[in-house]
Amino acid sequence: MMRRATVSSFVWVGLMGWAPIGLAQTTTPAESAPATSAVQLVERANTLREQNQLAEALRLYRQAITLNGNFVPAHYGLGVALRQSGDTQGAIASHRRAIQLDPKYVPAHYGLGIALYKSGDANGAIAAYRRVIELSPADRALAPTYYNLGLAEEQRNQTAAAITAFRRAIELDPQYALAHNGLGTSMRRQRDLAGAVKAFQEAIRLAPKYTSAHFALGIALYEQRDFAGAIRAYQQVITLDPQFPNVHYNLGSPTP
Repeated sequence: MMRRATVSSFVWVGLMGWAPIGLAQTTTPAESAPATSAVQLVERANTLREQNQLAEALRLYRQAITLNGNFVPAHYGLGVALRQSGDTQGAIASHRRAIQLDPKYVPAHYGLGIALYKSGDANGAIAAYRRVIELSPADRALAPTYYNLGLAEEQRNQTAAAITAFRRAIELDPQYALAHNGLGTSMRRQRDLAGAVKAFQEAIRLAPKYTSAHFALGIALYEQRDFAGAIRAYQQVITLDPQFPNVHYNLGSPTP
């Protein structure tokens, strides 16, 4: 009987999610050939997914599942590829299947959180992210989970909780520009404009071409009545992306 596949360790690869560093497959000798084929199919599918060749990646993940229906990384990879191709509900189902097979498979909980957030289920996303936190060591690799937890808290209008999550992400990874930008957005919603400006400026320091952070900085500076600073921020947005939504309108807004 085929026993559950395991992943020895994971590496965070940004927006692509978690990727296995090494696949460890436990099988009986008679089953080693199909299991190895499933591993190879998933590794190839992962490469194709990272290259945005989603249709072929989906085909290979499904082929791997046909060969070995208990191979957890195949269900997880299928879920990520489905989400990237726009099938959010399919992604949720695939991640839940991976979790059913291995309740401690961290990447599937993380992927489930992203898909649930995208579907508008903030409560479900938060539960999934908290499960990731429970199962993981408190190190830099966990920062994206806290960042996404902050986004989900904002989705349900829990701004104070979002700030706590963003700050935790920054504690784990001070160079995480997205978390600084998220913190700035939440602080602005709490009308802490000075704190918001500082957070946006830090995001820009870490990622000078972070267009959304420049735009958000412009809004916060305008609300602080620093109109010259707001104009400079909006002009930087236009330099980076002349088609950025609303920047020309905001730049042309009258100053009192």
